[in-house]
Amino acid sequence: MIEVVPEDFTQAVVAGVHNMQVHMRDELPNECVGMLMSDSSVVRLINQQRSPNRFEVSLTQMANTLALINPETHTVFAIYHSHPNGVLDLSIPDQHMMKEMWFLAGLPLPWLIVTPEVTRIWWMDEQYQTFQSSDVAVLVA
Repeated sequence: MIEVVPEDFTQAVVAGVHNMQVHMRDELPNECVGMLMSDSSVVRLINQQRSPNRFEVSLTQMANTLALINPETHTVFAIYHSHPNGVLDLSIPDQHMMKEMWFLAGLPLPWLIVTPEVTRIWWMDEQYQTFQSSDVAVLVA
């Protein structure tokens, strides 16, 4: 599990912030959701809740999307979603969805919360008991 945020991951997040911000603006007033790739590109997913306060992605949608990604050229670095209200913390539904993706979908990936001004990295501890965030906050110019 993540103990220290790797430099290449942080670089991908910094480089990908613009792409995630564009996705966020395109989906306003609702939350957006997607995957940040190793080359800083994003793969947009459909927020099935279509809500400004919540998102949902089915495991089927996730599996179908992952099947389209060429693992020889791209690696999924993180799952991201937006909080248009600017709150950087994981909501209770976010925590449940993150656990579901980690356990049921087998995707132990960091999560990024994208807000209009800052992006924060979240992950679970080694025992999958608590959520942690990095001290790295990516400020958007």
